[in-house]
Amino acid sequence: MHESVAPFGVDLESVYSPLPAFAGGTDLRRHLVMQLEISEDAARGFNLLDEACAGKSAQEGTWSPLVSTHEGRYLVKVRIYIEGGRQTAFRLGEGELLTGWDNLDPILVHHRNLRGMTIKCAIAPQYVWCVNGKRGVALCVDQFVMEPKAPVARIDHFA
Repeated sequence: MHESVAPFGVDLESVYSPLPAFAGGTDLRRHLVMQLEISEDAARGFNLLDEACAGKSAQEGTWSPLVSTHEGRYLVKVRIYIEGGRQTAFRLGEGELLTGWDNLDPILVHHRNLRGMTIKCAIAPQYVWCVNGKRGVALCVDQFVMEPKAPVARIDHFA
């Protein structure tokens, strides 16, 4: 995949996913979740992947498509692996390639959980999941590059 945008940033903690243990919480998952806004061409490619996987899957359940649309935008949900044997690699601009929570945490803090950032990423299908009568393909990010934004000047309206 070439460029995408993280309109909502990394979902660090929400109603549906509590704070992971590696970030100081109690949830034992080893990944974070992020939605990416992708191009129409990329959406077509993910739809082809969906069709192939749904056709070969023998599990029962309603197929959940990889691509969702929201206000004319194409979105996919991906996993960023923080712990385990196959951690997601990342870098900020032309910086060093990094992995792990100790390296990602300060970037998330400084860049508002990547909300609205342009991200170049390599996405790979992981496996077909089946939960509560639904099934689909899980996607992971093998590597991503975040393009730093220019700092925003803050105005003190009460000074």
